[in-house]
Amino acid sequence: MTRWLTRLAAIWLVVPILACSPVEEAAQRETQLKKLATEAVGAVDSQRLDKLEEQVSRVEKKVDGLAQRIESGAVVAHAPAVANEETQDVEPAVEEGTPATQEVVEAVEETPFELTIDPPTEKTTVVLWHAYRGAEKEALEKSLQEFTARFPTILVDPQEVPFSALRDKIVVTVPRGNGPDLFVFAHNVVGDWVLKGDILVPLGKYLEEFDDYETLKRFIPDTVLALVYEGTVYGLPLAFKSHALFYNKKLVLTPPRTVEEMVKMAQEAQKKYSTEEDTVYGLVYDAGLFYNHALWAHAYGARVMDDKGNPDLATPAMASSLELVRSFAQKYQILPAFDDAMATFLFNSNQVAFVIKGPWFLGEIEDGVDYGVAVLPEVEPGKPGMPFLGSDGVFLSNCAKDKDVAFQVMRWLVSKECATTRFVDGKQLVANRWIYDDEQLNAQGDPTMEVFRRQAESAVLMSSRPEMQAVWTPTNNAIKKVVYGDVEPMTALKEAQSKVESDVSKMGNR
Repeated sequence: MTRWLTRLAAIWLVVPILACSPVEEAAQRETQLKKLATEAVGAVDSQRLDKLEEQVSRVEKKVDGLAQRIESGAVVAHAPAVANEETQDVEPAVEEGTPATQEVVEAVEETPFELTIDPPTEKTTVVLWHAYRGAEKEALEKSLQEFTARFPTILVDPQEVPFSALRDKIVVTVPRGNGPDLFVFAHNVVGDWVLKGDILVPLGKYLEEFDDYETLKRFIPDTVLALVYEGTVYGLPLAFKSHALFYNKKLVLTPPRTVEEMVKMAQEAQKKYSTEEDTVYGLVYDAGLFYNHALWAHAYGARVMDDKGNPDLATPAMASSLELVRSFAQKYQILPAFDDAMATFLFNSNQVAFVIKGPWFLGEIEDGVDYGVAVLPEVEPGKPGMPFLGSDGVFLSNCAKDKDVAFQVMRWLVSKECATTRFVDGKQLVANRWIYDDEQLNAQGDPTMEVFRRQAESAVLMSSRPEMQAVWTPTNNAIKKVVYGDVEPMTALKEAQSKVESDVSKMGNR
């Protein structure tokens, strides 16, 4: 038994602690030693010993390669935050209010996809819920068809659910055992869903048994970090998203660099191209949603919460952002009270000069529309629009019927093969880093996607703290009262602040 303890400890105390702080290292070492002792002592029969030795041998191979990387000075990106499910004393990894990081780490080479389990002998269906539309949906379905063609006993059933209903449907069905095996959603709900319980399955066990934590380095670091909560990884990153400025070249020849230029161009387009039959609008986006408004708020230096999750809405910076957008609607009359669906319709009808949307809009623009994409304009010199950065993840449902098989589908969805299809055919900003260094592949993709990459450099990583879920509705209401009403910004913000504080205080899990 001593041989097992020594051998196991040597391995499992190396891998997760490679880049830990001293405090984290001590906590992990204590927890892991207890776990190792229990496992080793309990492995009394030959069958369990054989299985344990097989697992150890597999990990030893990984450690051998990792040790060489340590000696050469290679850096492990974010490994401590995701490597150990047992550690729960790490602060939430994603805090709102700071630009997305651009940490330089050594990428892991993508290899052709293979199953890491024996294929099921009988046909097994994996149900996947998502809210993709247009080209994103088609690319996803195309890739899943390729997966089933390669592995005929694993059938994947992708089911589109409207985005407006997807979150509630997951929360209601999964804890009751009636939901999907996998689902795709934005990272900002992770903290809330972890605290609710019975929705998300931690991925540590599956990464250790069927993959490798090293492979997480294939992704842009922030897309992984976004899916970590209290030291545990809960999803694998598919894509990253932020807003940018779309402009219709039939109405506007060049993109504006400043908000002042945008307003002037929008007014000129409305005056020049509107007819008795068709009205042309200057700027259309759903301005009543804080998710869309945040790009102006961040430009003025506003933040949603402080480092402890306390709301920080009623500030001069946030008020300035509301004053700006109200001027679009009321003073300059370039921003009508339309939603995102109307924005898509008008853009495809050549009836709006500017639209603010994310990369998903690329798949909704009809053939024949001459358009461009630009980074968001500056509200003042040195203050560019700074949208939220979101990470779309694929999550393992707590009610998945065969979690081992479902995890294989997750691995496929973030594989080189699937990422290529989603990038080229789906016009999706995939999380896989290597794609953006492949000149040949980039030539096949939509050239406007490079703009989104540049925009992401000034984006703000959206918080995944559970308190964030209390922010949306009150702030949405405040924005609408100011932009399309006559309520003063600070009055509306103080009301929203009070409501968020009240709702956060009732959470009981802080």
